[in-house]
Amino acid sequence: MKRITIVTIILLTASIVFWGLGIYYHFKIHQVKRQMETMRLEIEARHRTYVKETVQEMARLRSLTDELNTQLLLLNRKMESSSSRSSSALNGSPKAESNAVVFTFDDGPFRTYEPGNAVEHTEIILNILKKENIKATFFVLGSQFDSEIVGAGETYQQYQKWLKRIVAEGHTIAVHDYRHIPYSKQNRLQLVQSLDYTRRRIKEIIGQEASVYVRSPGGRLSPESENYLKTKGYKHVHWNLNGEV
Repeated sequence: MKRITIVTIILLTASIVFWGLGIYYHFKIHQVKRQMETMRLEIEARHRTYVKETVQEMARLRSLTDELNTQLLLLNRKMESSSSRSSSALNGSPKAESNAVVFTFDDGPFRTYEPGNAVEHTEIILNILKKENIKATFFVLGSQFDSEIVGAGETYQQYQKWLKRIVAEGHTIAVHDYRHIPYSKQNRLQLVQSLDYTRRRIKEIIGQEASVYVRSPGGRLSPESENYLKTKGYKHVHWNLNGEV
């Protein structure tokens, strides 16, 4: 009888432990499922936010491109009506004709990516200039021709093709900076390295020197940088109308 009682107690205890473990793991599994569901909802929310922001950015880029097209067409019509040629004053002679409009573009060559395709900003601009028979000056960034920055892929090759096209179509190549840092924020050594590297890469790609014209990002110069540009024979070009495109 005593043995039966002991066996019964053991079986009862095992049964309780078994059911206890079952209940514990049951709730544990539900807890994990709830956590996974929460993570899934958070990921979906972040994805929706990303898609929304991407769509907004695409719309903004399209708007900027349309604005650029409109500005170019309007300026071209004004020049035609006043019988003045639309040619770059920096192309060949530093003296601009009276009533001339000078087109300059900074920060390129440049492309941005949208889901599924790339927006070829430089190519769009070159196509418009070619169609309207307008010459311009491009202040380029040296970092766009540095494989360590851009990568050695298709974009890197495309930037070089665009640089060659700029020259082939009669536009002027000028130097902006290496990584878009205002000259006023660079010491002499940094500025020397920035301008020299950019000019060296331009010559390696197109086979000729860039023009003597330069433009500080934001147009900002310090007395030290201004003095350096003068001693090296560079001519700093500002602007009096900025499309901010």
